[in-house]
Amino acid sequence: MDGHGYATAPAPAPHAKVVPIADYGFLSDGEVTALVAPGGDIDWMCLPRLDSPSIFGCLLGRHAGRFRLGPSDVSVPTARRYLPGTMVLETSWGTPTGWIIVRDVLLIGPWHHDEGISDKHHRTPMDYDSQHTLLRSIRCVSGEVQTVVGYWVYIPPLETRSEVDRKIAELRKLGVEEYYAVESQGAMRNAISLGIFKTEEAANAYLERLRQLGVRSAKAGSREHRVTQTVLVVHEPDVALATKLADLKQQFPGTELKALQCAK
Repeated sequence: MDGHGYATAPAPAPHAKVVPIADYGFLSDGEVTALVAPGGDIDWMCLPRLDSPSIFGCLLGRHAGRFRLGPSDVSVPTARRYLPGTMVLETSWGTPTGWIIVRDVLLIGPWHHDEGISDKHHRTPMDYDSQHTLLRSIRCVSGEVQTVVGYWVYIPPLETRSEVDRKIAELRKLGVEEYYAVESQGAMRNAISLGIFKTEEAANAYLERLRQLGVRSAKAGSREHRVTQTVLVVHEPDVALATKLADLKQQFPGTELKALQCAK
């Protein structure tokens, strides 16, 4: 990490090489810590204390769980830094189709326990206290970017809705009660979702359970989501509309409101 707060990013193949400990980003709220790999994975985190069992443990082995958030086709970020004066880790990703910014932070909030005795503090608490909450936000600043936000187990898309219904009937006979037929337009229309998971390891473990039940056509894979930037252009807005747009800007963090000179 250089003097400006930027962390250099190595170029390992995703999940294939061990990440040097010095290349991890570090998050903390005073009670919980997390390690963020350059490729966008949370590789270590324990809740609700430092000495609690880990919920993400890929630091110790690739099958111990991780939380992936980043572009589906890029494994090395353009830049990483801590926002000045904070523990908010900002990762910028440039791809052939767009640009996104991911921010990670462990939340700290006001102390609300005005009565009673704290079961975790042996000293006078500060004004702000750990919330034991990991917040990951993603913002598209230009173009559009296909991102990986988790993993799922699914039956690949079938030709018709009647085939979907027959497959669901087969799943029910095998004892599978949790499923969802994808009806939205797109490449995964008529697929059957059998479960959504935060980690690849959890998805593969559930896939193995399904195979033991006799479900042979299911697969495990990443859930991809297309993040886009939307631009709204309003010509010669009146005072009422300008006020409404300003109100909407407050409701959508990261939104920019600009007044531009239009070409005649």
